[in-house]
Amino acid sequence: MFFTDSPEMFGHELRAAGTVDFRDDRIVRWVDTWDGRSLTVEATEGMRVPEDAYPGEFAEAEVGENASPVLRQAASAFAAALAAGDALAASSLLHQDVVFEDTSLHTLLEGRIQTHAFLDHGLTRLAYGPESALRHVVGSAAEGGAYEWSSGGRVPVGVTALELDEDGVITRVTVKWDTSLTPEATLHEAKGSTIRH
Repeated sequence: MFFTDSPEMFGHELRAAGTVDFRDDRIVRWVDTWDGRSLTVEATEGMRVPEDAYPGEFAEAEVGENASPVLRQAASAFAAALAAGDALAASSLLHQDVVFEDTSLHTLLEGRIQTHAFLDHGLTRLAYGPESALRHVVGSAAEGGAYEWSSGGRVPVGVTALELDEDGVITRVTVKWDTSLTPEATLHEAKGSTIRH
C-alpha cells in the first residue's frame, strides 16, 4: 500500500510504502518503508536508532508467508536475480511493456529493454542489487503484492511492489528504500544509469 503523510505530520511530505499482512480479515503485521531524504538526511539521522539497536526482523517469522504461491514465485525469482547481480535474468521475468519505478531515486522506466539497460548499468549501486536478500512476501497474484528485502548493513529494509499479468509475468515494479543510507555520489551514478549513451 502506497500512501502520503502530509507535511503537518513530520515537517515534510513523506511518501511511504506499507506492507500489510492479514489473517481472518484482521491486520496482524504492518511495516512502513520510506526514504529518509524526504525529511532531509540531517533530520532523519536525528531520529535514527543506533545500528545495533535496529531490529533484525519485524515478526515476519511469527506471521509466516501467506502470499499467493504465484506471487511468491515471481518475487523469489526476481529478488534472487537482483541479488545475484544478474540483470538479464531479472529482465527476463518482466513483461515487454513493464513499468519500472524506483520512487526513492525518482526514476520511471517503460519497457523491458530500458529496464534491462538501467539494471545492467546500475545494479551494483542499488541497495536491492547484489547481496540483497528477500525477507517477506505479501499479496496475491490477482491484486498484486510486494516483497520486503534487506541489503545487510547498507539498507536494513526496503520494499518492492509487483503487479503480474494472468500468466504470472511481472508488468509493474515499484521500489521504495531509504537512500539516506547511501552516499550521494552513488545515487547520482545510479540515476545516471537511466541515460543511454
